[in-house]
Amino acid sequence: MNATTKLPSRQVLDRLKCARCRRRLIPEQLPDSSRIYQCSDQCRRVPVDGAWLENQIAQAIGGRVPEAMIPYVIGAFIIADQIPGGVRVWWIPHFPAKPQPSTSSRPATMFVAANAQLAAGTPARAVEAKP
Repeated sequence: MNATTKLPSRQVLDRLKCARCRRRLIPEQLPDSSRIYQCSDQCRRVPVDGAWLENQIAQAIGGRVPEAMIPYVIGAFIIADQIPGGVRVWWIPHFPAKPQPSTSSRPATMFVAANAQLAAGTPARAVEAKP
């Protein structure tokens, strides 16, 4: 992501958010061919320098996330101020799927309803299923 060549990808641009108003940051090209990023509602008095921001994003995700996977693993880039630590990456939590129990076999233990056991005067407990 170089400020003099091209804009960051659409996946990155869609995830640039202002830390103050939580709205998208929009790139603007200046007459001297440099780029800045400004909030959609202009809440920032000083816009963010494009070269600095693009460098921060490249350092944050460079080599870790393929560009095609950005929509699946990154929720937003939160831009606070143009200082070290001014860019936060919100990662989308990923919980790998666990194997599901088989629906063809019955469980080894079944539970008897508590109200039926209370009526019989016995405490609630697990009962081994009979095949």
